[in-house]
Amino acid sequence: MLDKTEIINYLKYKIPNFSSTSNANSHVMQFSVHVYPFISGGTLHPFVLNLVDAIFDIEKSVEGYAKKTINWISQINRDNFEQVIQIFGEVLILRKIVLKAEDDSIILEPSVNKKGKNPEFRAKVNGQYIAVEVKTASLFEFSNQRQTGLQITGHMNNNDFQLIKDNGKVVTPRILKVKDFLWNAQNKFEEYKTKNEFENDYRLLFIIWDDYINEPVSALINPNTGLLTRNTFFHESNFSNIDGVFLLRHIHQFFRMLRFGELVQYEYDKVNVKDVFDYYHPVAPVTFVQNEFGREVPEELIRNLESYRIEDMLTLPFAEYNPTDIVDWNTGISLSGIYELPDKLRLKVFDFLRNNNLTTINLTHIDIALFGNINVNAIYKELYNLYDDYDILEKNFFEKVISIMEVQQQAFNDTVHSITLENNRRTKMNLKLKKFFENKYNEPLQNDCSCKSGKSFGDCCKISLSEFKYQYYHDL
Repeated sequence: MLDKTEIINYLKYKIPNFSSTSNANSHVMQFSVHVYPFISGGTLHPFVLNLVDAIFDIEKSVEGYAKKTINWISQINRDNFEQVIQIFGEVLILRKIVLKAEDDSIILEPSVNKKGKNPEFRAKVNGQYIAVEVKTASLFEFSNQRQTGLQITGHMNNNDFQLIKDNGKVVTPRILKVKDFLWNAQNKFEEYKTKNEFENDYRLLFIIWDDYINEPVSALINPNTGLLTRNTFFHESNFSNIDGVFLLRHIHQFFRMLRFGELVQYEYDKVNVKDVFDYYHPVAPVTFVQNEFGREVPEELIRNLESYRIEDMLTLPFAEYNPTDIVDWNTGISLSGIYELPDKLRLKVFDFLRNNNLTTINLTHIDIALFGNINVNAIYKELYNLYDDYDILEKNFFEKVISIMEVQQQAFNDTVHSITLENNRRTKMNLKLKKFFENKYNEPLQNDCSCKSGKSFGDCCKISLSEFKYQYYHDL
């Protein structure tokens, strides 16, 4: 079993440094592993510290995991960096399971046949075995497109889709990506459960997303088309081999920590989360979606995995956990309950989205889900009990929608201001670190190396960083 020092040294050995032009900028972790210790006086990058702690926790239960995982990470070049993020996702979930599981109960890639399909791992938690499949979404390119049009987050009927598409740019939903995750896990568990030893295991899928968790929530439980509802648009399967799905808002945290050495705290003064390989966050909790076609997952197990049922999250004022139908990125407002409205009113809501002249907001953040939600069906039901005259009801309906939008837009603008301050802080930090690097790299060769390796600068970072060109410390 490797200890932490050995894990750190092995990571430094396997991740390529900047000693040659062929290696320069070849891996997503090069800066954090090799450059950061030089400019920080020997301190490890926060992401590296977190990664080493997580791998060590797993190594104590699964000997050999550290080398296997670091080898895996090191072989993926920079152009395919999202594959590295997917490995981080598996480390995140396995570390949590290891810390919650009974001793000696972890099995990696348990399978019925040597060459058969298998989930990521099996463990015994709360006296019950669970089989876990982990899927980390590839969203890097999509995150740049998400806020460039009217985003559909559910499975819209063809007529409505065409109506919207003909009047501006439409950003299509990620619902098919979630469907593929479910389908893949369904097939793995189909074979897995045929072994008598495994048939009673709870079969769980963990989906790791970025902060826009409303997208997979909508894909799963949108009442009109959700994949885990009786109104699903995908009638080929009800995914009964999957008992439940855990949804995590975490991909952006990997990027934040790897780039900036910090996590999103959501501006709550009492929140001080620092470990990117611990998915617990009091403001962005993991949510669990029970598959009504699977077996009921015990509440004790869900809570032990530091998660909350989606039904509990829907009672809280968090827009991100609502199963939305559409997000209007001109205003930063999402709408849910559209398909529960009468047809006449639903079509007018679409007209309103296309034609409203409310002040647009400047969206400057792609990794934090800054938007509000309006449940239009809840407004309609409230007014339906107050007005017999439909025209009066409709007038009051849109007046209330506009009123809520104006309030939420002001709150959004306040947040955008804090983001500007954050970006200014990072710009100043980058200039400071760049100057520090340039000064240190021009020191006499006989000086002790700044990375605290115990070697002279000429025999250490002068060589390993010879092809490094400092631009931005957060440029992966």
